[in-house]
Amino acid sequence: MRKALLAVALSSAFVVSAYAIEQTGTIVSIDDGAKTFVCKWEDKSWTYRATPKTAFRLRGKNGAFSDLKAGVRVNVGYHTDDKGRIADWVNIEQR
Repeated sequence: MRKALLAVALSSAFVVSAYAIEQTGTIVSIDDGAKTFVCKWEDKSWTYRATPKTAFRLRGKNGAFSDLKAGVRVNVGYHTDDKGRIADWVNIEQR
């Protein structure tokens, strides 16, 4: 029984990571209260929600949501749920 549960747990971990998506774009706007930010990718804009699990990196070091600024390019790894796009990690590029 334990082996079966372990197999299911490991399979679930791979399924979640298989659906992770990565994009690079420019921040258009930020909502500090809702912990969301909008990025423009080519001709479309998408809203991403940060959670307590979202990892931020700035110049190779740990960053924070407060490091996001309009006009800055970011690379975002995200997944989707019924509420939209959830940022798993955000790499903030230098201005």
